[in-house]
Amino acid sequence: MIGDNSISISYSKEGEVTRIRVKQEQEGWTLELIPSEGSEAVYEASGEDVTQENRDGSPVFSTSAKEIVLEINSK
Repeated sequence: MIGDNSISISYSKEGEVTRIRVKQEQEGWTLELIPSEGSEAVYEASGEDVTQENRDGSPVFSTSAKEIVLEINSK
């Protein structure tokens, strides 16, 4: 529980790909996910836009979606 929002995080790994799923209960909160530097990541989000920027060589994914899934390919 963070403030009045409940957040759950789960992950699985298959070979070189790690899948991270983040869910939140409240709308309007911004989640920021930052995979490790130099990794390649793609995302799926439930109904909300996701912005992506680079910060110090790492991709940063920001969204207010209730659920986002990142698939990260380790090099």
